[in-house]
Amino acid sequence: YNIFLVVKESLNNIVKHSGATEVWIRIAADNILFTIDIEDNGKGFSLETATPERHGLENMQKRISDVGGTLRQVSIPAKGTTISVTVALERK
Repeated sequence: YNIFLVVKESLNNIVKHSGATEVWIRIAADNILFTIDIEDNGKGFSLETATPERHGLENMQKRISDVGGTLRQVSIPAKGTTISVTVALERK
């Protein structure tokens, strides 16, 4: 559920803030990892000056941390943003 909420928040942020004309979502899984990359071609932002409240980045980090995963953000002003979520799959 937390992964879904992070994807939803990422897409909401793209619609509200990015000015993007395209969004790419890549989902991959193997026997060890589940990965989702959400990338846009929007205006990007500086991670150093981003306010956690505005972008929800802090909340997204916590949600993925709660499921034992990692969230990586790369944003280049005038180039776009990529959010990458990686979660280890449980082995049974």
